[in-house]
Amino acid sequence: MSDTKVASPTLNLLKILIFDWQNNTLSLMLSTIWGYLRILLFGVIIFSVVRSCFSGDDSGDTTSTEEIPTQGLITTVAEVQKDNFKIESEIPVDQVEDSRIIGKYLDGSVDTMTLQEAKLHQTSSDTTRRARTVRTGGLGLWFFMMSGRMGGGHTPRSSAYVNNQAYQNTQNNAGSRLRSTATRTTRTKSGYGSGKSGRSFGG
Repeated sequence: MSDTKVASPTLNLLKILIFDWQNNTLSLMLSTIWGYLRILLFGVIIFSVVRSCFSGDDSGDTTSTEEIPTQGLITTVAEVQKDNFKIESEIPVDQVEDSRIIGKYLDGSVDTMTLQEAKLHQTSSDTTRRARTVRTGGLGLWFFMMSGRMGGGHTPRSSAYVNNQAYQNTQNNAGSRLRSTATRTTRTKSGYGSGKSGRSFGG
């Protein structure tokens, strides 16, 4: 009977020690697992931030299309009244470098400028007949020759032509041909500055 009484407290103590050890072990395991999870979560956050910085956000991409003329123009500007100039005609030619702007003046003189010569008067503030001829031509399709691209927010003004028939002829012939033969370049720019482009031809 005495042996049983001695063994009982010892057994109880052993059970307590085992229970404490199990609790401590479980707590240590849970603590370790939570530590690993926090490290993993932190790593995922860091990876996401770095990736967004270098790859950009597609939803912020902007796409623009440029039309580059591949054919040129012969634009004729006439002085219809003293210092009053109007576009008489615009005729397409096969090469941009063959473009010319012709000034016809009241005194009977005629002045022909190449595209490069005309560009010298593009931003000039002088009031010579050459400068006025170029600026008047720039109100029509000649603008696209000067800028080297179609569009750009420019629309030829019907009031810049000698009459509505001249305007309609230009739009239906030279205007249509320039647009159909233009090279189209699509540029995509992301919010982080990176971009890409693609090229196609009109038709």
